[in-house]
Amino acid sequence: MLQSAEFGVYLLCFVLISISFYFFSAINIDCFNSDQAVQVLMVKNFQWPADSYYWGQNRLGSLLPLISSFFYTFIKIHPIILVSIINYMMLVIGWFIFSKYLKSNWAKLLFCIAVFFPHPTYFFIILIGHPYQGQFFTLALATLFINDLFNKITTFEKWNWKDYLNLFFTVFTSILAVWVSELSLVYYVFVLFYILFNKEVRN
Repeated sequence: MLQSAEFGVYLLCFVLISISFYFFSAINIDCFNSDQAVQVLMVKNFQWPADSYYWGQNRLGSLLPLISSFFYTFIKIHPIILVSIINYMMLVIGWFIFSKYLKSNWAKLLFCIAVFFPHPTYFFIILIGHPYQGQFFTLALATLFINDLFNKITTFEKWNWKDYLNLFFTVFTSILAVWVSELSLVYYVFVLFYILFNKEVRN
């Protein structure tokens, strides 16, 4: 159950995210370019595995148009609107998962501002022409499953089918993150060091 202060923070964050969507989504943004247009154009005729990377590239998995094309099969709205919504949904899910690990409500609010009103040096995180939102989304999901798996391992309890399912999703989302961007491997190096040097595991 959310406490009133935490609920207020999430409500404020929802308002901030809505404002961010209005000003920075692909629907209204002024700096719409060919990199972003590729994401939109792929939605109507996405073909797997030919389009697993952006039209002939050999890196940066095309997760955003893949998910958008799935929803486009039964939600016939303009692709740029659909891609914009999916893009922000991925950012919102990623932000929400990571914010659950922040104890301070102020930290959650500042994290929201950092993601949805980013500094110009990393403004590309909210644009559809780059893989960062997909990387943020998949790493958040992987972190969620890794954390549950880590808690299970440290308690030394007997595994059931849910735990093996969690292991599957841990591996799956981790592979997804690397497919979207090979730089995700750097994140897993830090996770590995955290696990190796964690006192609960070492004991």
